Amino acid sequence: MEKNTFLLYDNLVYALHSAASFQEVKRELFSYMKMLIPYQYASILLIDNDPENRSSDLQISEIYCEPQRFKNAELSYVQRIEQNPSEWRIFANESIAVRKSGLLSEEDRRHSALFRSCYQGFHVLDSLQMSVVYKHCFIGMITLYRTREAGSFTDEDAALLKTLGKHLGRVFYEKCGKSDRNLPVQHALEEIRERVHLTPKETEILTKIFLTKSNQDICTELVITEHTLQKHLQNIYRKLNISSKWELFHYLVA
Repeated sequence: MEKNTFLLYDNLVYALHSAASFQEVKRELFSYMKMLIPYQYASILLIDNDPENRSSDLQISEIYCEPQRFKNAELSYVQRIEQNPSEWRIFANESIAVRKSGLLSEEDRRHSALFRSCYQGFHVLDSLQMSVVYKHCFIGMITLYRTREAGSFTDEDAALLKTLGKHLGRVFYEKCGKSDRNLPVQHALEEIRERVHLTPKETEILTKIFLTKSNQDICTELVITEHTLQKHLQNIYRKLNISSKWELFHYLVA
């Protein structure tokens, strides 16, 4: 990963985990993704089905598009998916990134019923699609689209999007209301606390980091200084054998 790409990726991951709302998650994701994997259109489709439900009944609850005028294309796509939800079943259990140009030739894509009914009016050439999954809960789908002028997505683009899978899964799970379905945060914290012998204060700080609290919020809520917080963080990093908040985010979503 090139230096500039790594910095953008690093900033995106931090922005996602620090976002205060799902609206902010969408804004940060679309903004950074435009620079990491350039696209002309993008969408987020959220699923409104029980994560334990493996029936063919799959409903789309919300649609977010960039730009908004692309929503008509995705509404047509959603109608097709809800009529034949089996197309998404391969995505339901883990985060998978697929580029259409890796499956079909340009001619086959242009002459497909999907292209003609949904995307022909937007001159779409290729799509890069990834499922958002957290602890086997299928949350939704992110799709990037390119026009003919921009060219096809590459294997490198798909690999880069795939690396965001764990982060997006956890952030989506928490920020769009999926965390109400018994997210086992306390169990995970207890396992970490016992394994590396965290102190009560370190456990409290790690809990707030799990909840994506900012350093300023943590200091305010615990009535401690930034210097004291940094000392606790350094102790946590040492016990977990990591060296930064970036690595900590990776550790927490692993």
